[in-house]
Amino acid sequence: MLEIIVFGKGYGEAILVRVNEKWIVIDSFIEHKSMQPIALKYFSDKGYDIEDIVGVICSHWDTDHVKGISEIIEQHSDGLSVCLPIAYNDTRFTEYVLFNADETIGITSEFLKVLRLIKKKSGNRVYAISDRNLFQKEIGDPEVCLKALSPNDNQYTKFLDSISIPTKGQRKTHISLEENKISIVAYIKTCIDAILLGGDMENSQDGWESICDNFNDAKCHVFKIPHHGSQNGYNGSVWGRIVDRPISIITRYNPSNLPTDEMVEKIAKESSSVYVVGSRPKKDRSTINIVKKYGDHGTIKTMSMLDADYGYVRIYKKTKDEPWDIETYGAVEIH
Repeated sequence: MLEIIVFGKGYGEAILVRVNEKWIVIDSFIEHKSMQPIALKYFSDKGYDIEDIVGVICSHWDTDHVKGISEIIEQHSDGLSVCLPIAYNDTRFTEYVLFNADETIGITSEFLKVLRLIKKKSGNRVYAISDRNLFQKEIGDPEVCLKALSPNDNQYTKFLDSISIPTKGQRKTHISLEENKISIVAYIKTCIDAILLGGDMENSQDGWESICDNFNDAKCHVFKIPHHGSQNGYNGSVWGRIVDRPISIITRYNPSNLPTDEMVEKIAKESSSVYVVGSRPKKDRSTINIVKKYGDHGTIKTMSMLDADYGYVRIYKKTKDEPWDIETYGAVEIH
Protein backbone atom coordinates (compact mmCIF):
# COMPACT_ATOMS: atom_id res chain seq x y z
CA MET A 1 0.00 0.00 0.00
CA LEU A 2 1.16 3.51 -0.86
CA GLU A 3 -1.07 6.31 0.39
CA ILE A 4 -0.86 10.07 0.77
CA ILE A 5 -3.39 12.34 2.49
CA VAL A 6 -2.96 16.11 2.13
CA PHE A 7 -4.90 18.38 4.53
CA GLY A 8 -5.45 22.10 4.18
CA LYS A 9 -7.65 24.76 5.76
CA GLY A 10 -6.65 28.03 4.10
CA TYR A 11 -3.94 28.65 6.68
CA GLY A 12 -2.31 25.36 7.55
CA GLU A 13 -0.89 22.34 5.77
CA ALA A 14 -0.33 18.76 6.90
CA ILE A 15 0.39 15.47 5.17
CA LEU A 16 0.13 11.80 6.11
CA VAL A 17 2.00 9.17 4.11
CA ARG A 18 1.42 5.45 4.61
CA VAL A 19 3.90 2.90 3.32
CA ASN A 20 2.52 -0.57 3.99
CA GLU A 21 1.35 -0.21 7.60
CA LYS A 22 3.81 2.51 8.67
CA TRP A 23 2.78 6.17 8.78
CA ILE A 24 4.86 9.33 8.40
CA VAL A 25 3.51 12.75 9.45
CA ILE A 26 4.74 15.79 7.53
CA ASP A 27 3.84 19.14 9.14
CA SER A 28 0.74 19.93 11.17
CA PHE A 29 -2.08 22.33 11.94
CA ILE A 30 -4.79 22.42 14.60
CA GLU A 31 -8.35 21.49 13.63
CA HIS A 32 -10.26 24.16 15.51
CA LYS A 33 -13.41 22.23 16.48
CA SER A 34 -11.58 19.35 18.15
CA MET A 35 -8.48 21.47 18.98
CA GLN A 36 -6.39 18.47 17.92
CA PRO A 37 -3.54 18.27 15.44
CA ILE A 38 -5.25 17.28 12.21
CA ALA A 39 -3.28 14.01 11.96
CA LEU A 40 -4.49 12.91 15.42
CA LYS A 41 -8.08 13.88 14.61
CA TYR A 42 -7.91 11.84 11.40
CA PHE A 43 -6.48 8.83 13.23
CA SER A 44 -9.20 9.12 15.89
CA ASP A 45 -11.98 9.42 13.31
CA LYS A 46 -10.72 6.37 11.42
CA GLY A 47 -9.92 4.28 14.50
CA TYR A 48 -6.24 4.06 13.63
CA ASP A 49 -3.51 3.45 16.21
CA ILE A 50 -1.13 6.42 16.59
CA GLU A 51 1.59 3.94 17.54
CA ASP A 52 1.74 3.11 13.81
CA ILE A 53 3.24 6.57 13.26
CA VAL A 54 6.99 5.95 12.99
CA GLY A 55 8.29 9.41 12.09
CA VAL A 56 7.51 13.11 11.87
CA ILE A 57 9.00 15.52 9.33
CA CYS A 58 8.92 19.25 10.05
CA SER A 59 9.50 20.58 6.54
CA HIS A 60 10.36 24.06 7.91
CA TRP A 61 9.40 26.16 10.90
CA ASP A 62 6.61 28.40 9.61
CA THR A 63 3.46 28.84 11.71
CA ASP A 64 1.12 27.32 9.14
CA HIS A 65 3.18 24.09 9.09
CA VAL A 66 4.09 23.35 12.71
CA LYS A 67 1.16 23.84 15.08
CA GLY A 68 0.50 20.61 16.95
CA ILE A 69 3.78 18.84 16.17
CA SER A 70 4.64 18.69 19.88
CA GLU A 71 1.27 17.15 20.77
CA ILE A 72 1.77 14.36 18.22
CA ILE A 73 5.13 13.54 19.81
CA GLU A 74 3.70 13.79 23.33
CA GLN A 75 0.75 11.47 22.71
CA HIS A 76 2.90 8.78 21.10
CA SER A 77 4.04 6.31 23.75
CA ASP A 78 7.48 5.74 22.24
CA GLY A 79 10.18 8.21 21.33
CA LEU A 80 9.31 9.23 17.78
CA SER A 81 11.97 9.98 15.20
CA VAL A 82 11.67 13.64 14.20
CA CYS A 83 13.26 15.07 11.05
CA LEU A 84 14.25 18.75 10.83
CA PRO A 85 16.22 20.80 8.29
CA ILE A 86 19.92 20.47 9.11
CA ALA A 87 20.31 24.19 9.82
CA TYR A 88 18.28 23.70 13.01
CA ASN A 89 21.19 21.76 14.48
CA ASP A 90 23.48 24.81 14.36
CA THR A 91 24.35 26.78 17.50
CA ARG A 92 23.35 30.06 15.82
CA PHE A 93 19.80 28.81 15.37
CA THR A 94 19.73 27.45 18.93
CA GLU A 95 20.94 30.80 20.26
CA TYR A 96 18.12 32.54 18.43
CA VAL A 97 15.45 30.14 19.70
CA LEU A 98 16.68 30.42 23.29
CA PHE A 99 16.79 34.23 23.26
CA ASN A 100 14.11 35.41 25.74
CA ALA A 101 12.72 31.87 25.73
CA ASP A 102 10.27 32.72 28.52
CA GLU A 103 8.72 35.45 26.33
CA THR A 104 9.04 33.68 23.01
CA ILE A 105 6.51 33.96 20.21
CA GLY A 106 4.35 30.88 19.57
CA ILE A 107 6.37 29.54 16.66
CA THR A 108 9.60 29.21 18.67
CA SER A 109 7.70 28.06 21.75
CA GLU A 110 6.47 25.07 19.73
CA PHE A 111 10.02 24.37 18.58
CA LEU A 112 11.29 24.31 22.16
CA LYS A 113 8.49 21.93 23.17
CA VAL A 114 9.46 19.59 20.35
CA LEU A 115 13.13 19.54 21.37
CA ARG A 116 12.28 18.94 25.04
CA LEU A 117 9.87 16.11 24.20
CA ILE A 118 12.39 14.39 21.93
CA LYS A 119 14.88 14.44 24.79
CA LYS A 120 12.32 13.41 27.41
CA LYS A 121 11.05 10.47 25.36
CA SER A 122 14.46 9.44 24.06
CA GLY A 123 13.37 10.17 20.51
CA ASN A 124 15.70 10.31 17.56
CA ARG A 125 16.52 13.62 15.88
CA VAL A 126 17.21 13.33 12.15
CA TYR A 127 18.58 16.32 10.24
CA ALA A 128 17.70 16.54 6.57
CA ILE A 129 20.10 17.65 3.88
CA SER A 130 19.94 16.89 0.17
CA ASP A 131 20.31 13.21 -0.73
CA ARG A 132 20.09 11.98 2.87
CA ASN A 133 17.90 8.91 3.42
CA LEU A 134 15.29 9.31 6.15
CA PHE A 135 13.63 6.81 8.51
CA GLN A 136 15.11 3.69 6.88
CA LYS A 137 15.18 1.78 10.16
CA GLU A 138 11.73 2.99 11.20
CA ILE A 139 10.09 1.98 7.90
CA GLY A 140 11.96 -1.32 7.85
CA ASP A 141 11.58 -2.05 4.13
CA PRO A 142 14.70 -1.97 1.94
CA GLU A 143 12.54 -1.44 -1.17
CA VAL A 144 11.27 1.89 0.19
CA CYS A 145 13.26 5.06 -0.50
CA LEU A 146 12.41 8.14 1.54
CA LYS A 147 15.00 10.84 1.10
CA ALA A 148 15.43 14.57 1.33
CA LEU A 149 16.13 16.46 -1.90
CA SER A 150 16.79 19.65 0.05
CA PRO A 151 18.14 21.76 1.68
CA ASN A 152 21.61 21.79 0.16
CA ASP A 153 24.82 23.23 1.59
CA ASN A 154 24.35 26.68 0.03
CA GLN A 155 20.81 27.01 1.35
CA TYR A 156 21.98 25.90 4.79
CA THR A 157 24.74 28.52 4.88
CA LYS A 158 22.55 31.36 3.59
CA PHE A 159 19.86 30.57 6.13
CA LEU A 160 22.30 30.74 9.03
CA ASP A 161 23.79 33.98 7.70
CA SER A 162 20.29 35.49 7.57
CA ILE A 163 19.58 34.92 11.27
CA SER A 164 19.68 38.13 13.24
CA ILE A 165 20.12 37.70 16.98
CA PRO A 166 18.29 40.56 18.72
CA THR A 167 20.21 42.72 21.16
CA LYS A 168 19.16 43.12 24.77
CA GLY A 169 15.79 44.79 25.04
CA GLN A 170 14.70 43.91 21.53
CA ARG A 171 11.99 41.41 20.66
CA LYS A 172 12.38 38.64 18.14
CA THR A 173 9.60 38.56 15.60
CA HIS A 174 10.63 36.08 12.93
CA ILE A 175 13.09 33.21 12.72
CA SER A 176 14.49 34.11 9.32
CA LEU A 177 13.56 35.68 6.03
CA GLU A 178 15.19 32.65 4.40
CA GLU A 179 12.94 30.07 6.08
CA ASN A 180 11.33 28.68 2.90
CA LYS A 181 14.73 28.23 1.30
CA ILE A 182 15.66 25.47 3.75
CA SER A 183 12.33 23.70 3.44
CA ILE A 184 12.62 19.93 3.15
CA VAL A 185 11.58 18.56 -0.24
CA ALA A 186 10.88 14.84 0.26
CA TYR A 187 10.98 12.08 -2.36
CA ILE A 188 9.23 8.79 -1.64
CA LYS A 189 9.60 5.75 -3.89
CA THR A 190 8.28 2.23 -3.40
CA CYS A 191 7.71 -0.73 -5.72
CA ILE A 192 4.26 0.79 -6.37
CA ASP A 193 5.08 4.38 -7.46
CA ALA A 194 6.86 7.59 -6.45
CA ILE A 195 5.65 10.79 -4.73
CA LEU A 196 7.21 14.26 -4.54
CA LEU A 197 6.44 16.52 -1.57
CA GLY A 198 7.52 20.04 -2.47
CA GLY A 199 7.35 21.65 0.97
CA ASP A 200 7.56 25.43 0.61
CA MET A 201 10.67 25.31 -1.58
CA GLU A 202 11.06 28.37 -3.80
CA ASN A 203 12.48 28.71 -7.28
CA SER A 204 16.14 29.73 -7.31
CA GLN A 205 19.53 28.44 -8.41
CA ASP A 206 20.01 26.84 -4.99
CA GLY A 207 16.37 25.72 -4.82
CA TRP A 208 14.47 23.93 -7.57
CA GLU A 209 17.20 24.45 -10.15
CA SER A 210 19.68 22.57 -7.98
CA ILE A 211 17.16 19.84 -7.14
CA CYS A 212 16.41 19.26 -10.83
CA ASP A 213 20.09 19.27 -11.80
CA ASN A 214 20.89 16.57 -9.24
CA PHE A 215 17.82 14.37 -9.62
CA ASN A 216 18.40 10.93 -11.12
CA ASP A 217 15.63 8.59 -10.05
CA ALA A 218 12.16 7.33 -10.98
CA LYS A 219 9.67 10.04 -11.91
CA CYS A 220 6.78 10.85 -9.60
CA HIS A 221 3.07 10.60 -10.39
CA VAL A 222 1.81 12.42 -7.29
CA PHE A 223 3.10 15.93 -6.53
CA LYS A 224 2.33 18.10 -3.50
CA ILE A 225 2.92 21.47 -5.15
CA PRO A 226 5.43 23.71 -3.34
CA HIS A 227 4.59 26.97 -1.60
CA HIS A 228 0.83 26.84 -2.09
CA GLY A 229 1.08 27.11 -5.86
CA SER A 230 2.81 30.48 -5.82
CA GLN A 231 4.67 31.83 -8.84
CA ASN A 232 7.95 31.86 -6.90
CA GLY A 233 7.54 28.16 -6.06
CA TYR A 234 7.08 27.17 -9.71
CA ASN A 235 9.92 25.79 -11.81
CA GLY A 236 9.26 24.50 -15.31
CA SER A 237 12.13 22.00 -15.17
CA VAL A 238 10.39 19.97 -12.45
CA TRP A 239 7.71 18.94 -14.95
CA GLY A 240 9.10 16.11 -17.03
CA ARG A 241 12.38 16.03 -15.09
CA ILE A 242 11.04 14.84 -11.72
CA VAL A 243 7.29 14.48 -12.23
CA ASP A 244 5.37 13.05 -15.17
CA ARG A 245 1.75 14.22 -15.64
CA PRO A 246 1.15 13.88 -11.91
CA ILE A 247 -1.88 14.17 -9.74
CA SER A 248 -1.08 17.58 -8.27
CA ILE A 249 -2.23 18.85 -4.86
CA ILE A 250 -2.13 22.51 -3.80
CA THR A 251 -2.93 23.75 -0.29
CA ARG A 252 -4.47 27.18 0.06
CA TYR A 253 -2.74 30.07 1.83
CA ASN A 254 -5.41 32.72 2.21
CA PRO A 255 -3.25 35.53 3.73
CA SER A 256 -1.55 35.84 0.33
CA ASN A 257 -4.53 34.70 -1.76
CA LEU A 258 -2.70 31.61 -2.95
CA PRO A 259 -3.05 29.91 -5.30
CA THR A 260 -4.25 32.31 -7.98
CA ASP A 261 -6.59 31.02 -10.67
CA GLU A 262 -3.85 31.69 -13.22
CA MET A 263 -1.36 29.44 -11.41
CA VAL A 264 -3.93 26.67 -10.95
CA GLU A 265 -4.56 26.77 -14.70
CA LYS A 266 -0.82 26.72 -15.43
CA ILE A 267 -0.26 23.72 -13.13
CA ALA A 268 -3.32 21.93 -14.57
CA LYS A 269 -1.79 21.99 -18.04
CA GLU A 270 1.13 19.90 -16.75
CA SER A 271 -0.97 17.57 -14.55
CA SER A 272 -3.42 14.73 -14.99
CA SER A 273 -5.61 16.56 -12.45
CA VAL A 274 -5.28 19.23 -9.76
CA TYR A 275 -6.76 19.27 -6.25
CA VAL A 276 -6.86 22.56 -4.35
CA VAL A 277 -7.27 21.80 -0.66
CA GLY A 278 -8.48 24.17 2.05
CA SER A 279 -11.27 26.66 2.56
CA ARG A 280 -11.33 29.90 0.62
CA PRO A 281 -11.72 33.18 2.48
CA LYS A 282 -15.34 33.43 3.63
CA LYS A 283 -16.14 36.22 1.17
CA ASP A 284 -15.19 33.94 -1.72
CA ARG A 285 -16.78 30.66 -0.62
CA SER A 286 -19.97 31.18 -2.62
CA THR A 287 -17.91 31.11 -5.83
CA ILE A 288 -16.44 27.65 -5.22
CA ASN A 289 -16.73 25.34 -8.20
CA ILE A 290 -16.61 22.10 -6.23
CA VAL A 291 -15.89 19.70 -9.06
CA LYS A 292 -14.62 20.89 -12.44
CA LYS A 293 -13.37 17.62 -13.89
CA TYR A 294 -13.20 14.04 -12.74
CA GLY A 295 -10.10 13.12 -14.74
CA ASP A 296 -9.09 9.72 -16.02
CA HIS A 297 -6.66 8.45 -13.40
CA GLY A 298 -8.80 6.28 -11.13
CA THR A 299 -11.87 6.25 -8.91
CA ILE A 300 -12.83 9.53 -7.23
CA LYS A 301 -15.16 9.65 -4.25
CA THR A 302 -16.07 13.21 -3.34
CA MET A 303 -17.71 14.68 -0.26
CA SER A 304 -17.46 18.48 -0.51
CA MET A 305 -18.97 21.15 1.73
CA LEU A 306 -19.03 24.83 0.82
CA ASP A 307 -18.65 25.91 4.44
CA ALA A 308 -16.06 23.31 5.48
CA ASP A 309 -13.23 24.69 7.58
CA TYR A 310 -10.73 22.24 6.12
CA GLY A 311 -10.48 19.56 3.50
CA TYR A 312 -8.30 16.69 2.45
CA VAL A 313 -7.54 14.57 -0.56
CA ARG A 314 -6.62 10.92 -0.07
CA ILE A 315 -4.71 9.19 -2.89
CA TYR A 316 -3.79 5.53 -2.65
CA LYS A 317 -3.17 2.24 -4.45
CA LYS A 318 -2.08 -1.26 -3.48
CA THR A 319 -0.20 -2.43 -6.56
CA LYS A 320 1.96 -0.89 -9.27
CA ASP A 321 -0.38 -1.72 -12.14
CA GLU A 322 -3.67 -0.47 -10.73
CA PRO A 323 -4.77 3.19 -11.07
CA TRP A 324 -4.73 5.57 -8.15
CA ASP A 325 -7.93 5.76 -6.13
CA ILE A 326 -8.82 9.24 -4.89
CA GLU A 327 -11.16 10.44 -2.17
CA THR A 328 -11.83 14.02 -1.19
CA TYR A 329 -13.50 15.46 1.88
CA GLY A 330 -14.58 18.96 2.81
CA ALA A 331 -13.10 22.04 1.22
CA VAL A 332 -11.53 20.62 -1.94
CA GLU A 333 -11.77 21.87 -5.51
CA ILE A 334 -10.96 19.56 -8.41
CA HIS A 335 -9.62 20.86 -11.71
